[in-house]
Amino acid sequence: DGVSDVQTEQTSELARQLIAQAKAARAWFYLSMSMIYGPVYNPAGNNDVKTIPYRTNSQPLVANPERATTAEVFKYAKQDIEDALKDIPRNVSNPCRFNLPAVQMLMAWYYMFTRDWNNMLTYADLAWKEVIAQKGSEEAALYNFNNFTYGIDENNREDDQPDPEIDRDLQGEDALIGLSYHRENLMYRQAAYGGTGVLYPSDEFLGLFDQGKDLRYKLFALKDNGYSVKVNDITYSDGLVRMYYRDYKMMNNQGFTTPELLLMRAEAYARTGALPEALADLNLLRKFRYKGENESETDLPNGSSLNQDQLLEEIL
Repeated sequence: DGVSDVQTEQTSELARQLIAQAKAARAWFYLSMSMIYGPVYNPAGNNDVKTIPYRTNSQPLVANPERATTAEVFKYAKQDIEDALKDIPRNVSNPCRFNLPAVQMLMAWYYMFTRDWNNMLTYADLAWKEVIAQKGSEEAALYNFNNFTYGIDENNREDDQPDPEIDRDLQGEDALIGLSYHRENLMYRQAAYGGTGVLYPSDEFLGLFDQGKDLRYKLFALKDNGYSVKVNDITYSDGLVRMYYRDYKMMNNQGFTTPELLLMRAEAYARTGALPEALADLNLLRKFRYKGENESETDLPNGSSLNQDQLLEEIL
């Protein structure tokens, strides 16, 4: 409403775009908050648990409305997303603001939580195709971790010492990996980070990686000195532990990314029975994340033999 108060005939198009971006941001925020503070949307339920107020007035002296139910939050958010799609700009200078593929992904995200798989697929497909149309290629939309390096001489590595990568800057395919507008950030929102040295990744988490081929493990799962304290001349130490350094080496993001979008389309394909298409999307991402120079080295082994549940397990 603040933008509407000052728009003129000359600025009406810009005003509509700003309002569209604001509505998309509001929808993302309230959908996120609703699922944090209340139950996840249940398409088979009545979703009548009150969660949070869905505020639509920016005036500070206007009181908050009553708390909305989960069903109401999803209803209001869907309307905001639909309104945003009408006027959202195709391009933005920084992904802190929504552009067209980000809002299309937001709508796919909405349909994912409402378990409307066909519409999820429709909007995830639209978003991915728009990303490629804007960036020009898959290589411009995804980082290939095969081309990332710390410049470490493996002969100088010592098994009983922290990994030398910890003190090195990660060198990627461009100089943007530590910035909010690197190629994989579709909609950027600051994410929590830190905790290394105090918080350790679980064995279950580390077990998700193929430690021989998954480059995320090689680049980010690094050995470091664990927690240590000295009490009455006695040192208690966890010794060397493996920690996960991705949020130190690349810009972390709790918004939307292009790898997440590709996996969303893969999930939607799988849930609608299009298993070859789902596998193709998964293998496309693996090409950029697994060690190898060709598809025979990076494709999911025996992927074409998996049933729907097995393939979904790999995607998720």
